[in-house]
Amino acid sequence: MVYAVSRRACIGDDPSQVALGTVLDKTNGISNRLNLIPDYVYTAVPRGVIPYPSIIMNNNNVGLTFLKGSGIIEPNYSFSGYSIGGRGYLKSTVLHESVGHGFGLLADEYINYLSDDWQEISDSKKNRLKLDHEKGLSLNVSLTDDPTSVYWSHLIGHSRYPYVGVYEGGYYYASGVWRSEYESVMRSSRDYLYFNAISRELLVKRILELSGEGYSFEKFLQTDSDEGRPGKGTSVRLPFSIKRNGWVHHPPVMLDGH
Repeated sequence: MVYAVSRRACIGDDPSQVALGTVLDKTNGISNRLNLIPDYVYTAVPRGVIPYPSIIMNNNNVGLTFLKGSGIIEPNYSFSGYSIGGRGYLKSTVLHESVGHGFGLLADEYINYLSDDWQEISDSKKNRLKLDHEKGLSLNVSLTDDPTSVYWSHLIGHSRYPYVGVYEGGYYYASGVWRSEYESVMRSSRDYLYFNAISRELLVKRILELSGEGYSFEKFLQTDSDEGRPGKGTSVRLPFSIKRNGWVHHPPVMLDGH
């Protein structure tokens, strides 16, 4: 952990008053001078290592991730606000933004009812999602409802995962996009502290591949647990709304031009 001491207690509109240059932004919630972050990150992480920093802001507008493609060559940056709701909210937001988006390269699974075109995904957004899939991004959502063609097809019908299927809605749209389970921290980041099975697998796969150990489905099965799954009786539920107390969830900002 590295503390970045600012001239102001909370972020505002003047980047010169905040150590990392983080300010409020009407489009994405916040904007940031990302070139300032490495000065802090590399005091704790050796040069040559690709970090996945999670920046905790003292501000109510919660949650945004800046993605640089697959994050293999350059780091992805995730921002989470602390003050709204305290530690419980912070935990769910860090799981969603830093673990889900920033490290896991997962897509949002919720429907953005605040958008004018939330009903059905457009052709242009379909093309974007196809490009994401080619880069290894957003593999937890699909443009097909064919259970034999979705990325998580190997989980459907598996004895360990009887709850995995094909559910319509995700990637901000009510139709034309499908997800693997009804709930997940990528769908309701204020409701549950639970990654669905395909998201867990993608996270484990990424860890093992980046570590050099190598991934296999058998390794995933050996240690996987669905503890906290909604409906299992152990889920942790928090009050959620896509817009709550002035907070609006914002999709990741892609820094590679699409």
